Amino acid sequence: MKRKYISILILLLTMGFASISTVLFIVGRTSVKRNFEDFDVYFSKVYLNGVKHDEYISSNGKNIDFGINELKTVGEEVVLEYEITNASSQYDADVSLLFDNLNNLNEYLEVTKEDNYDGFITSHGKGTGRITIKLIKPVTEESDVDMNLNLGINAEEKELEDMEEGYTPENPKPNSFSASMIVADEEENPLKDKQIVYKTANGLRYGETDLDGFIYQDNIPEGTMDLYVFDNLNREDIMNMNEEDVKLNANRSITITTSTYGRQVGNKVILLDVLSKKTSEITLVEIKVDNKVLRKEVDEEKKVIFNIDTDSTVIEILSFGERTLTSEENIYEIQDNLGSIISVIVRNKKPTPPTLTGGNAEFVLDESVRVQIKEEGTATSGVSGYEYIISNSLVSDFTNINVVEKFKDEIIITDEGTHYIYLRTVSNNGTRSAWSNVEVVKIDKSSPVVEIKKTTTTSNSINIEFTATDIYSGIDRINCYYGDNYEYTGAIEGNVCSIKNLNSNKTYKYKICATDKVGNAETCKEGEAGTNEVKNPVITFENINGSTGDYYLSQTAKVNFNIEGIATPTHYIKSTRKGIASANVVASCGSGDTPAEECTPTTTNVIEKNIWYRVEGNINVTYNESYDEYSELVAITYDGLNYSRKATGTIGKIAFMAADLEYQNALAPDVRNVQEALDDLYKRFN
Repeated sequence: MKRKYISILILLLTMGFASISTVLFIVGRTSVKRNFEDFDVYFSKVYLNGVKHDEYISSNGKNIDFGINELKTVGEEVVLEYEITNASSQYDADVSLLFDNLNNLNEYLEVTKEDNYDGFITSHGKGTGRITIKLIKPVTEESDVDMNLNLGINAEEKELEDMEEGYTPENPKPNSFSASMIVADEEENPLKDKQIVYKTANGLRYGETDLDGFIYQDNIPEGTMDLYVFDNLNREDIMNMNEEDVKLNANRSITITTSTYGRQVGNKVILLDVLSKKTSEITLVEIKVDNKVLRKEVDEEKKVIFNIDTDSTVIEILSFGERTLTSEENIYEIQDNLGSIISVIVRNKKPTPPTLTGGNAEFVLDESVRVQIKEEGTATSGVSGYEYIISNSLVSDFTNINVVEKFKDEIIITDEGTHYIYLRTVSNNGTRSAWSNVEVVKIDKSSPVVEIKKTTTTSNSINIEFTATDIYSGIDRINCYYGDNYEYTGAIEGNVCSIKNLNSNKTYKYKICATDKVGNAETCKEGEAGTNEVKNPVITFENINGSTGDYYLSQTAKVNFNIEGIATPTHYIKSTRKGIASANVVASCGSGDTPAEECTPTTTNVIEKNIWYRVEGNINVTYNESYDEYSELVAITYDGLNYSRKATGTIGKIAFMAADLEYQNALAPDVRNVQEALDDLYKRFN
């Protein structure tokens, strides 16, 4: 008898007090020694709690893999519904359900099962089943209960009885021949992974070319058979066709006989290396690894070579038992019924990873970046798919990588930041290659961040200290603008914007703007700051009395300058009367309202009339010479651009230094001393 096993593993685990977490896994197990292409039982549909989930079914139909939510409340149910298809053309299937550990769980679970096939699915037939798991009692943490529930679905071939000559009604012949060939198109390109239907004297047979375009079919009757090739249909589509539909829908066809060999041309199909003969000796060796059957023909030197990719340490040579497998070259010897020794050489080679394209080593401004396969990975048993990981950092140790996704057509990255993508090949044997070289994706969707830290001002400048950061692509350009309409530009020096040549005692608007290297929107931070006032100097007088009236014997003018908040202040004084300064001063050209450029500057302490003098700071000016009129002392502060308002002090009259005398003069009877006499004389001459 021949068997194919489909097993469902229902795993129930306690998840804390009074709750059960239930996870279902359906894993295929297959063991067929002959007629592998013809006997095919597989899952065709699956429902979980009434929702169809065909995506849980593996590409070969043998496995279902999914998870479900927890069972926590008494009365909650999990319902698994499935459909099984028997795609065999010659074999019916006995189907039965077996439970393991159910007796130990009857206290906690109620399991019911229903099906419509009554343990038997005919060739080309389908069957459906329903399994309900209901929680009838919670499991506490204190309970020591084995919560593993194993459900097995066994499908057993019902093989046709041996056929004799004259079998009726169609008079089929014994299936004692085999045929092997490479199926190619008109240009002799191998037709890979294509569905094949043979029409023989014993009915329709089904097969599929491998990744080399090779196909082998044994147990076929002697005589003529038609071979039909389908370019795009899958096995299930073809299994529902009758003979007439097969002929109408096939893309290519050819007729061969059991005596055919070599090369043959048919309707849009070419058969290469055709070998069709009676199988009285071993001409084909089948090995099984990772639940996958591989076939190769024996060459003239009685050798057959398999190049496979697996992590398994055991292979099975069908009809000859298991053998130990290493990662190097393995040589096994088997003997056929005629006594010939066949060398079976198995070279175990790991799949190769793919290479990727679409990344970007520098940051880009994009809503998404697409990473695709540039060069596909390879696997001797065929590539079933790819897996990938996305990391925020370069990966040097892949042993702790847990989050692995299935790759379809591309990887779309939408999150900004730096992403490192790795891909690996998964073979049809389930073997995984090493991880590919890294493909980097860098996306920047965020504008920079600008912050104002502080401002410092003088009477003619404003310095704005700021920070401008961009965590992804980095800062490309920083600008500083000021003015009522931001029409002027300041100078950027490091993280400071310097605005110079400003009017004193005025408020200015400013903004600091930054752009990043990929062109995100400019970020600006606005503010206001005012320049300092150039304050007016203060002039006070100290008088020495000694004569009557408004006259002083001498007078000292004290000039005080306020330099707070003034950039590089320069001080000047100018007097309309000659005086003596308390410190040296420097003469400046010009005698107008403001000082002119210095010309041949002279250092002195004598203040001449109507000349500007530059002074270092606070200064005193003493007036001793006799002078009968009031005069003026002017002081200003200059910051290189702005002048203070002028500070003006009035210098008083200075009396002559002379001894008082008593005399009489008829012309001036009221004169009593020399000073009054001089004053009287001055008035008379003027």
